[in-house]
Amino acid sequence: MSNIKKPIIIGIYGISGSGKTYLLNKLKEFLEKDYYAFFDGSDIISKFVDDLEEFKKLDDTTKYCLRQRAIDYIRDSCASQGRVGIVAGHLIF
Repeated sequence: MSNIKKPIIIGIYGISGSGKTYLLNKLKEFLEKDYYAFFDGSDIISKFVDDLEEFKKLDDTTKYCLRQRAIDYIRDSCASQGRVGIVAGHLIF
């Protein structure tokens, strides 16, 4: 990734039920999809575990590693597409 410019990533974080996903979906309606990539942090983490309930049962070190994989995935996706990333995630993501 050293030859690819670091992307800009905008995070929308908060506790459950605070409207993160609602805001992400509204931004999808108004922002150009050619310039922005939209991610739900939980959806990305679920790419690396069977389900989110399994993730919640994991030890802190494993959760940290999976969160880092999700962050790397988002970063790499945005960098390769040349898009600004917008991520909605739980406060501890």
